[in-house]
Amino acid sequence: MAGDQVEVDYDRLAGEVSEVLAASDALDEAVSAGLAAQKMTDDAFGLLCLMMVPPAQLVQTIGSAALAVEAMAYEAAATNLKNTAADYESTDTASAAAYRAISRVLR
Repeated sequence: MAGDQVEVDYDRLAGEVSEVLAASDALDEAVSAGLAAQKMTDDAFGLLCLMMVPPAQLVQTIGSAALAVEAMAYEAAATNLKNTAADYESTDTASAAAYRAISRVLR
């Protein structure tokens, strides 16, 4: 920022969207893995540890749900970032056009 000017790199903002979506995809993969792990059999820990399966499944359910919510938050952030970049660009374009129009009138 130089003086009273603000510069926004629209392309960089838009480029960050793909990185945020990649993080969301990674979280979705973790959710899928968590859901797959929930399908363990009753004797997954051996016959002596049958009582460990329900608590393990509960923890996996809670963890998978938390990761799913986080993935949705990342997707929302990516959408907001994309919209912000578009808003900055359209506002800047409109402001520049208005400035040019005023400059032409004042010449």
